[in-house]
Amino acid sequence: HTRYISVTGVQTCALPISVHGTGQGNWKRLGNPASHGCIRMHPDNALTFNRLVRQHGIYKVWVTVHE
Repeated sequence: HTRYISVTGVQTCALPISVHGTGQGNWKRLGNPASHGCIRMHPDNALTFNRLVRQHGIYKVWVTVHE
């Protein structure tokens, strides 16, 4: 079971972004571009991220993506 957070209307972002855990079959792809608008994470990290967002609120948790 993966955790999934969808963020729309993110400041300076033209597209909606989804942050979610990914299955073990895709772990080798973590850290590489895989699709438009998704940030894939190891399920353990996704769970931690999900808890932080729920604890602090979606507008107080910032994510910066570097290409």
